[in-house]
Amino acid sequence: MLEWSLRDWMKDVRFNPSNVTKAYYYSKITRLANNQFWYKVKELLNPELIEYYLWTDTRVMIWKNPVLGWIVTRCEETAFDINGFAIRWKPIYDMNSSDLPTPELGVNECVVIYDIPNRKFGSNFCCKWIDEIADINETIRTQVFNQKAPLIVMAKNPRDKKKLKEAIVDIANNVRALIVDSDFQTSDMKALSIESPFNIADLQAYLKSKESEMLEYLGIDSLSGFQKKERLITDEQESNNQILSYLIQDRYESRRKGCERLKAMGLDIEVGLTQTFNPNGDESDSETKEMESD
Repeated sequence: MLEWSLRDWMKDVRFNPSNVTKAYYYSKITRLANNQFWYKVKELLNPELIEYYLWTDTRVMIWKNPVLGWIVTRCEETAFDINGFAIRWKPIYDMNSSDLPTPELGVNECVVIYDIPNRKFGSNFCCKWIDEIADINETIRTQVFNQKAPLIVMAKNPRDKKKLKEAIVDIANNVRALIVDSDFQTSDMKALSIESPFNIADLQAYLKSKESEMLEYLGIDSLSGFQKKERLITDEQESNNQILSYLIQDRYESRRKGCERLKAMGLDIEVGLTQTFNPNGDESDSETKEMESD
């Protein structure tokens, strides 16, 4: 079965931190993903790491350390049931220290939350779209560059070459009147033709569609940035809303069930879906009670 890893993707030669486009989109999608849910908890050390680890590792381990109390860590699956589901885990610390215990814990000793039910993937799978988006941006950049074709001027002798050079500088400086000799031929000046296509409008529309697909995978409505909702027929809009609801529902349910198990183990914790803000004036009501199943 295909497995996809954010870490492997970032190590791939295609992802270069110096690539501004990929770095920008990765930063943007990470911020969006890490702010979709909120948690209310007091006794947990670094609760903000829950969403961070769910994004980077697709799973997070919450357990009670005998010294530190309730903590959040990465984890490694160490034992599995007959269906291949993990039943034991070992904590992984970001800080390498031999003093920290690394016990192997079972389902009654810790709670491991997975980002989505399919444990082989996670929400960060949407980063695959960043490669395509970067390619589209590069194509647009190339087409814009090709429009900067220079002028080619044919000079018949060194004297004309000097005068023509001065004239080109004046043109570049937006001179209103150009004085030339009577024998000057405009046919001696022409633009270099690279003969490349110019379809930036189509590429920008394609770029928006890819951005929309990437955000949809997270359960984020991005139609307002791609096409106006009023242009959609009712069936299309309802279908889009239903898809978004399903995509965000399984992520929320995974977190809600994990919090219910933590409550049973003595940790008072709540999770909810962050309320969104619509700059057009309409509020998107995303109360937790609407997401909870009957």
